[in-house]
Amino acid sequence: VASYKAWEQTDEGYDTIVKKTGATGEALEELKAVADDVFTSMPVNMDKVGTAIGEINTRFGSTGDELDNLTRIFLKYSEINDSDVNGSIDNVSAAMKAFGVNSKDAGAVLDKITSVSQKTGINASQLETMLSANSATFKEMGLSIGEASELLGQFEINGVDTSTALASLKKAQVNAAKEGKTLSD
Repeated sequence: VASYKAWEQTDEGYDTIVKKTGATGEALEELKAVADDVFTSMPVNMDKVGTAIGEINTRFGSTGDELDNLTRIFLKYSEINDSDVNGSIDNVSAAMKAFGVNSKDAGAVLDKITSVSQKTGINASQLETMLSANSATFKEMGLSIGEASELLGQFEINGVDTSTALASLKKAQVNAAKEGKTLSD
């Protein structure tokens, strides 16, 4: 019974990978090998592994060692922050792309989000969503993804409405530009 349940869980994880990536043949076998490696070395269920592998492969185009590493990083992040791994990958990858951050820096981005969340009390998932939704504004303002995370955390800890604050900062940026200054000046 235990063997059957373990096989069933593994099969569900593989099915998730196929559904998310559409991979077949050799490509699928490579993804399954990464999934097996992660699943046998981390205390996580195979369904989460399959979800992470499928999303990371799709969002970042990662394979091989990079896929293995990113999967582990996102699974640990999800566990630490009690967040949905699928949603975290979607939001963080969108924000990283908008800020021009390379996938090799995903660990640093996730560390920053976790740090800001722990220092300010803002939920990591909420911070991811706000980063993703407002990335164009932050980029226009010349902020890095880390600076934007810190700013959002400070808004939260000080009870500032994010929408209002961002609109005001955009206006301040326009006014500063008229005076030949950058927003950071």
